[in-house]
Amino acid sequence: MTENDERQVSQLIEDLGPVDPPDGFSRRVMTQISLQAHRPRATVVRFRQGGLVMIKKAMWGLAAAAAIVLAIYSYTGFPPVGHGTDGTIGAAQKYQAPQIAAKDVKLGDAAAQEFLQSDAFEQLARDAEARELLSNARFARWLDDAEVRNALTRNDTRQALTSRAVHELYQRAELRNELENQIKANAKVQAVQKATAETDARSARAAVARVLDDDAVRGALKSDLIRQALDDSELRGVFANARMARALNGAAFRGAMMHAGFASALHSTALSSALARNARQ
Repeated sequence: MTENDERQVSQLIEDLGPVDPPDGFSRRVMTQISLQAHRPRATVVRFRQGGLVMIKKAMWGLAAAAAIVLAIYSYTGFPPVGHGTDGTIGAAQKYQAPQIAAKDVKLGDAAAQEFLQSDAFEQLARDAEARELLSNARFARWLDDAEVRNALTRNDTRQALTSRAVHELYQRAELRNELENQIKANAKVQAVQKATAETDARSARAAVARVLDDDAVRGALKSDLIRQALDDSELRGVFANARMARALNGAAFRGAMMHAGFASALHSTALSSALARNARQ
């Protein structure tokens, strides 16, 4: 056995660590060594090319060490086979939890969670009127439209939706018809002002002209989406409510609308649950 073989055997023994031998193990080993001692003495064999002399005592020592290693392995189990330290690493890897792959993460869920952990959500959750607005079923359904959310980021849109004068135009059929006529005619500021001055103040034309005299309102009402929303009596009732109007134009709702994860949070039950918890506090 070469020096390299001896080192490997020693390394195997060190790798085993402390372990209690099985019952009767020491007695069997000593019996085996005793039997070896009573056999005829072996002669010294010299290698023909002048190698080292291997004496019987060294053979006994190696045999005893090998017997110990084999006996302990048979008791504790052999280590996994591998090249170098591969076996040890492989055994450790079996106990590692699998990592979440990118495909397992839903982007919508991640965006919603980001919003729920943002300052924008905290401000929204602290605003009682904003919570009430988002809890309105009709408004929530309307807000589910991406085009609606985009429109609500503009001040002119929110101003038109919450304007009392605009709401009055939708309470009478003749005013709604006149509004459509003037919007389709794309009346300019000067034309609106002229119509206001030359028409009886009580006429539909004058009433619509006064509303469209506001540049912001006129610009918002050019949107079919906004006029359709105002023509919905249930939605118009939401906008006409003073609390809802303040929430729609408030900083908390505007900040939420500007957050990239707000749209995803609208489809998450976590948003409604979190808002409900804040309402109870």
